[in-house]
Amino acid sequence: MGTVSSWVAVAVSLVGAALSVVAFLSQRKKYRLEYIVMSSSHVMRNPENPDLAVTFRSALVDNAAITVIRIANTGYEAILADQFKTDLSVHLCDVNEILQAWPTATKPRDLSPAIQVKGDKATLPGMLLNPGDMMELQFLTAGRASSVLIEGRIEHVTPKRRASLPYPPGSGPEGELLAFDRFMWFGMPLILGFSIAAIPLSSSISGAAKVVVATAIAFVFLVIEPLATRTLIRRRRLWNPSK
Repeated sequence: MGTVSSWVAVAVSLVGAALSVVAFLSQRKKYRLEYIVMSSSHVMRNPENPDLAVTFRSALVDNAAITVIRIANTGYEAILADQFKTDLSVHLCDVNEILQAWPTATKPRDLSPAIQVKGDKATLPGMLLNPGDMMELQFLTAGRASSVLIEGRIEHVTPKRRASLPYPPGSGPEGELLAFDRFMWFGMPLILGFSIAAIPLSSSISGAAKVVVATAIAFVFLVIEPLATRTLIRRRRLWNPSK
């Protein structure tokens, strides 16, 4: 009976480790283009205040607003310019007109999106976007955008909107890791991994089972957990203009 329970424990440990690997690898999509609306607000708190006005090129702007979006290649492969079958179309819903659009931050710095504006839409021509490339775009509009939609036909890619920034593994302003965060994400799992892996070594299961179970536990805490943590860090860092 003891032998059976020992090998059941081994099987459960190995299955758990295998599922952890599969779950981690399933997140590594080759091609992925995502965007997020960082803000959309009126230039003035009370756009109907008769004592204040916003002008653009000497013309009065009714209900002036600013919308900021970020677009990033969050996949693991470059998106080539010739993969774009159409331009990227940025549609700001419910605005009367886009007056001007410009990049406020890009990563890398030499990424130069050529934004063209017409009515309530802006377009971006196809360009090389390496993994981790990101652009932050700002739009001055007449009327506040109720939502933003980005469309375009790109080989292997469908632009996807994120509702929010990825989970911030760190407590810095853009989710970056501070000293305490590094200890909690890397130091603590190391301590827990060795501690939990030592438990089966003191149990009554067979010697071979002890080694397998302890190895599987250590693998989860010392290999899978750090890899998953680095994935979280990469996902958030992709959206940080300063990284």
